[in-house]
Amino acid sequence: MCLPVGEVLLKCKFQGDTSCSWCQKELESHLHCFFLCDWARRTWLQSPLNIYVHARQNWDMMDWLKTFIQWCEEDITQGEFHLSYAVFLLYEIWRMRNHVRFERMASSPETLCEQVNLKDNRLWAQWHRELINTVSESTHTRECLNVSNYSDCGLVFTDAAYNRYSNNYSAAAVYKSSDGDIQAMAYRRGRTTSANHAEMMAIEVGLLLAKKEGVRKLIIKGDCMAVLQGLKTKRLDQLDEDASATFSRISMLCNVFSYLDYIWINRSENVEAHEVAKWVQSSLAMGPYPDIILRSVKPICVL
Repeated sequence: MCLPVGEVLLKCKFQGDTSCSWCQKELESHLHCFFLCDWARRTWLQSPLNIYVHARQNWDMMDWLKTFIQWCEEDITQGEFHLSYAVFLLYEIWRMRNHVRFERMASSPETLCEQVNLKDNRLWAQWHRELINTVSESTHTRECLNVSNYSDCGLVFTDAAYNRYSNNYSAAAVYKSSDGDIQAMAYRRGRTTSANHAEMMAIEVGLLLAKKEGVRKLIIKGDCMAVLQGLKTKRLDQLDEDASATFSRISMLCNVFSYLDYIWINRSENVEAHEVAKWVQSSLAMGPYPDIILRSVKPICVL
């Protein structure tokens, strides 16, 4: 988390108030700002999440957080649902913090908590409604090559980040079991001349990762429509030379699998791969580029 809280600003030798925006009692750290401050605690405990989590714990916030994370890991389907809600709540907490710090907005803690939860509920409900419409089986919102039997297939989510000014790209893939547990992640980084080529690289990384993991039946999910259209029509008119070469390698890799399906999904469904791609692009020093790095991981849960 790289948000400029007081602790981060202090390390950058920032001159000014670095205390908590809510209580002004402690140095503002990420943990304090979002979870440990009395105001933040009250916001979380007044949210719908508390109905499910706090009932099994006392008022210790760290126990509450541990229970919340464990609960999300136990049931990945339910966990994704409530983690999505938590992300929106974190966003509203940060936005309200900025109002208090920069606009000097004065209000009672109870009113602030109520405002945050109301906005969060509205924002999450809108996102969830759009997500349900997006992932429906309507041909207007989802296109796939075959009718998939998900029960015995591995799932690979792919995405890419591309900087049009530096031409740096990062391509990421996240492999999940049929149960939804994260098994491995992979990325490739380098330079290219188009976002399309970066997205093609992500598909190739996903296929290489699935091959390395011994997957025989595979479903690739991503938000690169150019690849989907190319697979369906076998026409690559809109791809540049580099992307066409990458597509040829993808076509060869497809022969490795006894079953392969490609499904286009909305960006909101592709969170893990999107975040890995952004992390590689922003966090890794751009120097000599490794051809591809594969990394096995345990199931993770990020707040």
